[in-house]
Amino acid sequence: MKTTLLTKKPKWLMFLSFMLLIFISIKGHSQVNISAGNTVTENFDGIGSTATASLPSGWKIENVTGARNVATAYASVAGTATANALTFSSAMSSSAANGRWNFGGTTAADRAIGGISSSSASQSVNMYLRLVNNGTTDIGSFTISYAAERYRNGTNATGFSIRFYYSTTGNAGTWVEATDMVASFAGGNANNNGATTNPMETITVSNKTLNQSLVAGGSIYLAWSYSVTTGTTTSNAQALGIDNISITAVSSIVAPTVTNTTAADITTNSATLAGNVTATGGEAVTATGSVYALTSVDNTPTIGEASVTNLATSTPGSGTGTFSNATGTGLAVNTQYSYNAYATNSVGTSYGTATTFYTLAVAPNAPVVGSPTTSSLTVALDTSDENPSGTEYAIQEIGGLYVQADGTLGASPVWRNETAWGTVTVTGLSSATQYTFQVKARNGNAVETLFGVSASATTNANSSPTIEADALTAFGALCLNTSATNSFGFIGYNLTTADVTVGPLAGYTFSTSLNGTYTASLSFTPDVNGEMAETVYVKFTPTAVGSYNGLITITGGGVSTAVNVSASGSGINTPVTAITGASASVTATTAVLNGSFTAGCSTVTASGIEYSVNNDFSASATVAFGGTVSSLSPNTTYYFRAFATDATGTVNGNSANFTTANLSGADATAATNVGTGAFTANWVAVPGATGYRLDVGTSSDFSGPVTVLANWSFPNNPDDNVVDVAESGNANKTLTTQGGVSGTIAYAPVQSSTTSAASVSGWDGGNNTKFWQIDIATLGYSNLKLSSAQRSSNTGPKDFKVQYKIGSGSWTDVPGATVTVANNWTTGALSDVALPAACNNQASILIRWIMTSNLQVSTGNVASTGTSGIDNILVNGQAEAFVSGYQNLNVGNVTSYAVTGLSSNTTYYYRVRATSANSTSANSDVVSVTTEAILATFDAITQVAFDCNATSFALTGLTPGANTIYYTLNGTPSSTFVFADSNGEATLDLPLTNVNNGQTLAITAVELFNTPASNVTVAPSASSSIAVVVTPTVTPGVSLTSSDADNTFAYGTGVTFTASASNLSGGTATYTFTV
Repeated sequence: MKTTLLTKKPKWLMFLSFMLLIFISIKGHSQVNISAGNTVTENFDGIGSTATASLPSGWKIENVTGARNVATAYASVAGTATANALTFSSAMSSSAANGRWNFGGTTAADRAIGGISSSSASQSVNMYLRLVNNGTTDIGSFTISYAAERYRNGTNATGFSIRFYYSTTGNAGTWVEATDMVASFAGGNANNNGATTNPMETITVSNKTLNQSLVAGGSIYLAWSYSVTTGTTTSNAQALGIDNISITAVSSIVAPTVTNTTAADITTNSATLAGNVTATGGEAVTATGSVYALTSVDNTPTIGEASVTNLATSTPGSGTGTFSNATGTGLAVNTQYSYNAYATNSVGTSYGTATTFYTLAVAPNAPVVGSPTTSSLTVALDTSDENPSGTEYAIQEIGGLYVQADGTLGASPVWRNETAWGTVTVTGLSSATQYTFQVKARNGNAVETLFGVSASATTNANSSPTIEADALTAFGALCLNTSATNSFGFIGYNLTTADVTVGPLAGYTFSTSLNGTYTASLSFTPDVNGEMAETVYVKFTPTAVGSYNGLITITGGGVSTAVNVSASGSGINTPVTAITGASASVTATTAVLNGSFTAGCSTVTASGIEYSVNNDFSASATVAFGGTVSSLSPNTTYYFRAFATDATGTVNGNSANFTTANLSGADATAATNVGTGAFTANWVAVPGATGYRLDVGTSSDFSGPVTVLANWSFPNNPDDNVVDVAESGNANKTLTTQGGVSGTIAYAPVQSSTTSAASVSGWDGGNNTKFWQIDIATLGYSNLKLSSAQRSSNTGPKDFKVQYKIGSGSWTDVPGATVTVANNWTTGALSDVALPAACNNQASILIRWIMTSNLQVSTGNVASTGTSGIDNILVNGQAEAFVSGYQNLNVGNVTSYAVTGLSSNTTYYYRVRATSANSTSANSDVVSVTTEAILATFDAITQVAFDCNATSFALTGLTPGANTIYYTLNGTPSSTFVFADSNGEATLDLPLTNVNNGQTLAITAVELFNTPASNVTVAPSASSSIAVVVTPTVTPGVSLTSSDADNTFAYGTGVTFTASASNLSGGTATYTFTV
């Protein structure tokens, strides 16, 4: 292999290029020149075998972290040399250093460049080349080949690859992968060893097209990247290199595009050939024209070929447009030619698609007519015209009929060449009659000439008894025992006096007039001149199914051979045809079924539509065509077909089907029989319903307040993937990544927030495979809403959507949850997106945010180092709020239902759904109803006791429980609480004094405790008021005296005290004690 870059140039230009390359190498690594139509190659043999070998001019190399990481600007790549070398015939060590390598190949001089990775370093080794178009014309595309070579095994199961990238600017972030140029080596080798024979394996990428143009003076940047094939584990790596690179620049200037135009002005010896230049190829057209040749000699003519004529346009246009050229009169008659249009520019000559045409045939000479008999003439072609052998002819008797191949006359022309025609005897002619014949020809394209000169001859006169008959029109198929009439005429001449007889023939009768009497046969007598001309009416009346084809014979009058008139007809007994129409006006319980019939040979005695829920029409019913069927079951498939009955039996049409509509929504009406703990729910019957389902709740939407089911907000303490706020069923739920996301979730603070967010890398190549995921329970909850916020780095994934999955079901898109992510937390936010009703009341729901493209936020595809972040995942729901026992209650096929066990003075809501075997309607409107309050009760008040502390009164007829008693005492209103026992009795204690004696205590109202609606006014009566009896209060008189008159109490002397009380109810009391 050679060590220099080569271009396809003249030797003197190669010398100048060689000197220029030396100059460039002195100035430093800059570029490799290429121009349209030329090829550059590189095999790296010239870099030598040292570890720090300098790369050829224009080449650079780098080793970076990150799998499949091609992101560096070409100008920023500093490396122009390798860092390690593998000696020819040496085996690479299993502990070889990672980084940039100069590999030894098949010979001591053979080299390749590439790299090897470790677990954390040199995870990508990139080799760059800058190409400059140093020509004067633009390059339209490049054809690229290279060899990828393996120099060491690797036990990494994923394997390693060489990938190809290009950039029109060489700037960071602008590299685009050409995915058809990847060379991937299978992983999972037995060890990490090298071999003494290298390369150990070669994958050749051959002649791949890079559809990228390059203007004159412009640059393009190419990169070959070594890295692990998938994932981010780069340890136990294979060592790979590139070699034998070939790059061909394909010019953007091409030959013109030209199309053929249909040949015109075709005659027997000339034509005009034309074409159309539809594209110049990028440069001025210098020549146009058409070439032609006999198709039998050359069916794809081109300029310069033998037997090819070139019709060059005398003044060709330089741009697009049409052109034409005449052949002159040198073409042969009725001959096929192939022709092609062409156009030429500096690149070359291009042609259209070869097309053919035939020159016209020459109008034939007059035919030769002769050999008359009483009923025939012979006709032969005059072959002295200029038409070539094989030309086809048609012969016509000028009355309009054509000679057929068997000599009869017919309506359509028969085309045959002169050999096939030969001399044909035309039969079936009338005697003593002149016939004139003419001939036309056609060419190979079936273009006909005009008729040539005609020729005539007369048939011989007939002196024998002769009868000539016209044809009888065929009767076709007739129903049994019906009739049809046709007629034929015949003439006779030179007849004897014997009668002429027509018939008989089974199935046919005959008459001399249309409405006359029909008999099995007819007889006619020739006139005195032995002539006759008659019209025979024939009636066909089949009596059995079958063919009635036969011959009606005409005999007598001295004719030696009977004249036969063909009669054809058949008897049929066609049954009726039943035609199933379409269904219409389909509702939940009714439908209009259409159909019809076409009568056969007998009267239709019954018809209509048969319908059933079974496709074999068991348990069916019938309705008239266009009739409305009713009492159908909602949301049910019915099968129907037309039927008709005649003498042949019953015939059914094709089976069709329709599906009735779902039940319409029920119409709930106001409640009745409203009591303190019950009411009757009412609704209007729904056609087709066989039952109803009733909901009763304590809120109008049958749901409780909004509840947080699960919330991941990532507070700074702790930062993990466990749910931060959750309903009990979702405690310890986690956020995960799935589908091969290779990074580890990290938690970083969110700008302008006191919390963090989850973030991870490794999303490259994740379209429809990589996603964030949570698992939550929604048992007992409905009206679910989802919110979240996403953010990606500039090289992270841009496009996501949210899906859900229940149990082992399939993933389903959440409507309105398509997410376009940017490098901020607002663009990719979702707020209160409704989850489908299928997610309600589930033990487990998986929700995921999955990539929908490989595009990054910036330009290009997602990089392995690009990150995706997610924050503020929130799932809300509402608990169901149904009265116990009244959720989806099957109440039967009724239109009202008593709802019991309710609280008094409480507002309830109800709705219903109609049901049938296959259908459930939507919810009805919601009706609210408030139960009545329980009213307080009262019977009477009586006084039961009095003491100095209080006066007690007995209250009866109260509602058991706490009651508020409203009363007046001597006209002054007041109130107090009492507690009535199960008998409705309570004691009212009031602190009265003798001042209240005789005053009136009146109960004015009673109310259940804390229930104003229960308040009952008590009408004044003897049982509701009472005169209070209070005993007057007496103040006792008390005195204390001692035996010591002056109360000086001398020490040691006993003293007697006397205590006296007066005004007691029992008299006076005295008590004496000594101290």
